[in-house]
Amino acid sequence: MSKISEYYGKTMSVYNSMLKLGLKIPFVKVGRETYLQKILKDKVSDEQLSIAIEESPLSVLSVEEIESLAKREMWIHAFWVSILSFIAAVPSEGWLMCLAIAFDFIQYQLMIFVLLQKILYLYGSDELLSKEDVFDEKSDWLLLFISTVMIGKHQLLNMMKSATGVALKQVVQRFAVKMFSKLVLLNVVRQTAKWLGVSLSKEWVLKTSGSFVVFFSCMISALITLWLFVPMNKRLIVYLSNQVQNGVKPTEITFN
Repeated sequence: MSKISEYYGKTMSVYNSMLKLGLKIPFVKVGRETYLQKILKDKVSDEQLSIAIEESPLSVLSVEEIESLAKREMWIHAFWVSILSFIAAVPSEGWLMCLAIAFDFIQYQLMIFVLLQKILYLYGSDELLSKEDVFDEKSDWLLLFISTVMIGKHQLLNMMKSATGVALKQVVQRFAVKMFSKLVLLNVVRQTAKWLGVSLSKEWVLKTSGSFVVFFSCMISALITLWLFVPMNKRLIVYLSNQVQNGVKPTEITFN
């Protein structure tokens, strides 16, 4: 049992180190002022925009309006993370497939990091990940949001449902789904051709059903990514809305 605990601890340590490394990628860092100017410029006056940047968007918008903006951001990112997951599911063998799985693993987690910063800025957080000397403190704080609010306090569930969940679903999508769908689609194509009185060669049927399998597998991949991504961020938005309504600023949130 002690060996299992030791391996579990090492696994979680490596996992958290990987997440923290992802936060150091330049394009993952979202500039607070630039982002707020972009998202609020058509929603408020120039004077209100200055107040939002100087103080907080909550100084010029209601919690309901902020929540609406946060959900809009969530669905935009959900669309792109699913599209990328769809594309990553196309390669089905060899090194290209391994690279695609790694890409899907990474892009999912990076999208979480980017969206998390944007939502926190909307709810009044200060600049994040901008100074190297406070990076560890701020990055640990962001990872706590993911593990306690967005996923849940069970660390193993955190690992399984986050980026690792995206990698594991590739195994299901690429092998189990492929085999099942190929059998089903092969019979459907044959039966449809029989009803229409069309004579089809076995080679043509296999080739056609193979194309359907690729598309079907990609759709499964995208939908599973969406299923993982949206609930996490909905929980974050609801949590932050409740906190600010109770007078707690994002920067004042602590985790037990």
